[in-house]
Amino acid sequence: MGPSCQHDLITEQRRERIGTEILQGHHTTVSEVTVREGSEDVTYYEWRADDVQIPLRLARKDGRWLADYNNLRITHLSPQLFELPSNYHPIE
Repeated sequence: MGPSCQHDLITEQRRERIGTEILQGHHTTVSEVTVREGSEDVTYYEWRADDVQIPLRLARKDGRWLADYNNLRITHLSPQLFELPSNYHPIE
């Protein structure tokens, strides 16, 4: 399947900036990224949004696959979503 949408490609060996592009209304930096997958180096093209610093598109250089991440919405979550309910009691 390949890398998923994440801040950095985990086994990144080399990154070369090759240009810029507007993608889905976001200014992106297009890079050629080489990562180690098992015993081989694989090269991807990555379009990283400059404003939110996450990849909006990732494509394997050999053309085997391409992943586009659409309908990106950046929002703040309420801290209450991460609090235990007031009536919560752990069970032993």
